[in-house]
Amino acid sequence: MLLLIASILVSLLVLRPRPVQKLAMQEVVRYPTAEFVYTEKAAVQGRTLRGLVTSLASLRDLSDVMGRRLRWAYVVFAAGVICIAVESFVLGYHSVF
Repeated sequence: MLLLIASILVSLLVLRPRPVQKLAMQEVVRYPTAEFVYTEKAAVQGRTLRGLVTSLASLRDLSDVMGRRLRWAYVVFAAGVICIAVESFVLGYHSVF
């Protein structure tokens, strides 16, 4: 029973929403302003690309953590199911003999 509760808790940790890094809306709103219109195209593209790369790296790290937690949840859940199956077999075997 304890293993089942542990696997549920780990699964809930994985499924819980988390803040992620993304391109800020304040940045996007400033695109039509003179600051961005009169800036070199490569500079604006570079700035946007840096933001997207940072966001991608953040999401990748988060998904790695969530993947490890989900793997542990599956392992703990499988261990719980195996324990229940063994207990059922032992009780069934004991009642027959």
